[in-house]
Amino acid sequence: MRIQPSRSSSFVFLFASLIGAQNIFAQGVIHPFGYYLPKPSEPNFSHVRWIEFTNYIPFGKTVPAYVTLRVSNNSAWQNFAHLRYQLKGRHFQFRTTNRNGRSYKFKGEFVLRKEKALAENLAAKLDGNNSITVLAGIFQTIQTGKILRAERLLFYFAIGE
Repeated sequence: MRIQPSRSSSFVFLFASLIGAQNIFAQGVIHPFGYYLPKPSEPNFSHVRWIEFTNYIPFGKTVPAYVTLRVSNNSAWQNFAHLRYQLKGRHFQFRTTNRNGRSYKFKGEFVLRKEKALAENLAAKLDGNNSITVLAGIFQTIQTGKILRAERLLFYFAIGE
């Protein structure tokens, strides 16, 4: 069953997306904290659900920045913490810890400027298919040290907690 958002919840989501787009590219500097969700209109054979980049934990505390990757199929999901990550200018890459011989690696860049994000966001649908691409790169699935899959993924931004 698909839940249809009300007009007021659609407005709140669109407003939050506008604020998120402003925040991520504020004053020409990338402020990357939040969730990056793969665009539903693009192939995603690795079953990435989201990449979280944050320095926040519950109860209002901040910690050093960290990356969490969630992958899933229809019946279960797993979170993978970063082993290491690097953010240099627009370039962002990370590698996850190993779980049962499997790990993941991403290497990409932020691809959008604030003005373009705001213009596109006004016309975007709320289901993610036409949302703004803000992060693009190569995502690799690694099993026991060998690359099983490498694919280009496009991500849109969602505000985190």
